[in-house]
Amino acid sequence: MGNFIADAMFDIERDLFIKQGNIEDPDKPRPEFALLNSGGIRSGIAKGPISVALVITAHPFGSLIPEKKILDLLEKIITGKRIGNGKDVTSTIQVSGLRYTHNSSKINTITGTHVVKSEIQGVDKEWFIISMTKTYSTVSTDFMLSGGDNLWIWHGKRPRINHGMLERGLLDYIKAIGCITRHSSRGLKFVSKDREDRLTAIGRYLADTSRGYDIVGLQEVWVYDDYLKVKDLVRDTLPYAKHWYSGALGSGLVILSKYPIVGSMMRRFALNGDPMKIFHGDWYVGKCVVSAIISHPTCGEIEVFNTHLHAGYDPVGTVDRYLGCRVGEAWEMSSLVKAAASQGRHVVSLGDYNSAPNSLVVGLLTKRGGLTDSWAKMHPAPTNPVPSGLTPEEGVAIMGVTCDTPLNTWTKHTWINHHTNDAIGERLDYIFYRETPEFSCTHVEVAVREQISGIGPANSGSKNYSDHFGVNAKFLLKPAAYHFENRAGASLPDPFSSLAAPTTKGGAQGDISAETLEEILLLLKQYSAMTLQKPKLELKVTIPLAVIAQIALTVGSFFVETRWVAGILTVLVGALGAGWMSHFLYAFLYGRETEGTYKNLIDEVQESLDRRTRHKPTLGSRNSSQHQATGARNSLLQ
Repeated sequence: MGNFIADAMFDIERDLFIKQGNIEDPDKPRPEFALLNSGGIRSGIAKGPISVALVITAHPFGSLIPEKKILDLLEKIITGKRIGNGKDVTSTIQVSGLRYTHNSSKINTITGTHVVKSEIQGVDKEWFIISMTKTYSTVSTDFMLSGGDNLWIWHGKRPRINHGMLERGLLDYIKAIGCITRHSSRGLKFVSKDREDRLTAIGRYLADTSRGYDIVGLQEVWVYDDYLKVKDLVRDTLPYAKHWYSGALGSGLVILSKYPIVGSMMRRFALNGDPMKIFHGDWYVGKCVVSAIISHPTCGEIEVFNTHLHAGYDPVGTVDRYLGCRVGEAWEMSSLVKAAASQGRHVVSLGDYNSAPNSLVVGLLTKRGGLTDSWAKMHPAPTNPVPSGLTPEEGVAIMGVTCDTPLNTWTKHTWINHHTNDAIGERLDYIFYRETPEFSCTHVEVAVREQISGIGPANSGSKNYSDHFGVNAKFLLKPAAYHFENRAGASLPDPFSSLAAPTTKGGAQGDISAETLEEILLLLKQYSAMTLQKPKLELKVTIPLAVIAQIALTVGSFFVETRWVAGILTVLVGALGAGWMSHFLYAFLYGRETEGTYKNLIDEVQESLDRRTRHKPTLGSRNSSQHQATGARNSLLQ
């Protein structure tokens, strides 16, 4: 609790410093870290709704948020021994933006204390070792700076800048923290096992107020009655809901929100699978991306995207026939999230992306779309190569595994890492977000891992909610408006007045290298040629042969005198006619549409590459007579 309040103090002061334009002024004291005495915290705050009374009870002193230069050794503050007036400090210290190593059995000969190492984070969030010859600025409370708990190191020292009541800042800081989760519910009618039991269990899980979800994204809720059931179960905790239709069987995508949904959209992906792969089903559900614009009381509008990209059905190490589809889908999504950010909205994109963390799909979303992978941000771990010798539990904790893990009761085939041969599963589910100074992730975890009873027949044992684990992320949203007041009651500049429109310019966001664009271009050309092989073969060979056979059988039936033979020939003629007509519709309609879609995508990538390299196209465009596909890297097909 103490460190949380210290974080709130530090973040508010740091944002004030930046928003007032002081970042480039070397003469302005920079807030380097925050200190808070634990004696000032009189109660904790349990899970559930947080009232103003709870915050005042937790921190009742009406303290101010000042900025103060430290004119003595920082290490002596940390040890808490006989500072200033010669009395021992009577309280422990909570910190933010500061970390240190303390060894009670070892004296640091330089500082004369037990602090072995100490570092400060500072305004730019870069850690650096504390210098004994420099002066630093801290954020603290009026109580501490006045010598409370015998902390007399600051007493009588200047300058001091007051920025208003701490409780006000703490309240806004708490309101700014949001919790978002995504979950795959696996709800295809007549196919998914125990569908109704599992959807009911998921609804009850989300209805639990102690979990504190603000926004939830669900995938594979294809049956509308299941959506209505979940919506009814969560009506008190997530009263705003949206379900989208797409394709013949529906998108399966749902967004639930604690806050009002003021706008929505659905965009079906141009590359959507193969209609001849009936049991894959992706084309029939109309793979798409949906979004809901949510009006948040603290930060304004958040556009939440939810999607379920095309699945991969090929064993690891073989050609992934649908990689081209997923890359095309990711290209479309990256355009949509950039457009949302350009409208001044915060952006979150969640769902089942059916792609590994080091894939081109994730690379497109992070580099071209300017999104941040919340798990990679909060759990920096090597992804290529994957560490060897991991247990399934470590796979979840370290690598964020959500699917095909032996820890899930619905897993049929455990995913085995072909680099390490460890049966740990894979990470396919993500919560991406567009990181700005006003919108940042503070925590992410693999969630909804519990096994519960009551799913399926009696005595069938405990089962997981779904074949995918969920992902739960918490975000810090800076207030859209904030008013500070000093002791004299004079108004100070509003440091958060410009936070309603998140920054969208430049930097690494939306920056994709020419090498990656070339890689995507070659991949799309290769998959275009590979995908169109079957439709072209049917138009040139299969359908003409079927038509010839139908004509021959029709003519032959006139010369057959045996009635039962003539009947068989008639049936064959009808079957051949229906067969070649359906294949013609597939080859002509699907083939031509897919060919045009790939050409459009190739054009877009080529144009992006041309802008990047600023020279005449060298890799060919849609008018090129040959597909330069043979040069595609083999690694893209793994």
